[in-house]
Amino acid sequence: SSQNVDTRLYSSKRLAYFSISTGGFIWSIFSFHILIKVDLQEIYPTVLICYYELSEFYLDFFVYSTLVISIGIPIILIILSILAFKNVRHIRSIPREKRTNQIRSMTKKDFQLLRCLFIHNIVYIVCSVLLAIGIVYGTAINHQTQTILDKGINDFLNNFGSILHYIPYCSSLFIFICVSKAFRQELKRFVYR
Repeated sequence: SSQNVDTRLYSSKRLAYFSISTGGFIWSIFSFHILIKVDLQEIYPTVLICYYELSEFYLDFFVYSTLVISIGIPIILIILSILAFKNVRHIRSIPREKRTNQIRSMTKKDFQLLRCLFIHNIVYIVCSVLLAIGIVYGTAINHQTQTILDKGINDFLNNFGSILHYIPYCSSLFIFICVSKAFRQELKRFVYR
């Protein structure tokens, strides 16, 4: 949606393939600690569970890295959504007759796609907030003596936040069906075939 040609070059297929490959490699290296630091922990003499190493350094690393990821991704999505929203408002503020070849115009499908992406970002941010709040709350009370109420609040925020956190990953189809008329028509054509 940007008017700058150099900025629009970032949406090429080649750069997308490179970014996905690089991101996948970095995330797999970053998550490699899970394979090393998970160990069998003995709860009772005959009961063993597979759980993270209980050293304080590793637990702090795990909590803080999860916190940075849970807060960083929604902030990046908010910033990119605001930039795209400003670009679309700039394009729509200029009447169609006054647009020259230098000003990029967008089709209805482009606007519908952007609307779907905005709603998808909103769903992701709303569903991620509770998990981030749970992580912040758990980190804040981690080194204090916890009452039953503190533990109950922490468990509720983490468990319910974890359930909500998975909703954006399965909501794309429903968002596109509800928001985009072009997507609904293409889906009808595909189903009728």
